[in-house]
Amino acid sequence: MNDEPMNVEQQQLKAIREKIDELDNQIQALINERARCAQQVASIKVQAGDTGNFYRAEREAQVLRNIETRNTGPLGNKEMARLFREIMSACLALERPIKVAFLGPSGTYNHVATLKHFGGSIEEAPV
Repeated sequence: MNDEPMNVEQQQLKAIREKIDELDNQIQALINERARCAQQVASIKVQAGDTGNFYRAEREAQVLRNIETRNTGPLGNKEMARLFREIMSACLALERPIKVAFLGPSGTYNHVATLKHFGGSIEEAPV
């Protein structure tokens, strides 16, 4: 280990990186808490006899609108929506994985559009 004292810049970087690590821990804990809520939603739906599609486009659109309304940056709405779409996709997969068909093989524009809309935690079905 380097025993030389840190200069001011190194101390500042160390403090910022420690703050980032702390924030990452909080974000991870909150995402897992959100995932547990999604599991509770699934349980309630099953108890109520809902065995159909758990994906609700109107709910997803509402969540994304709220995220964009609250967003103050520095990340733009597009980036923030993309991050939350992936979180919602992973949480929905915990409720009940959804299978999405798209025309053409993987890697095509249709495949990319499917992932952009539904996130990466889907069961892909190229046709």
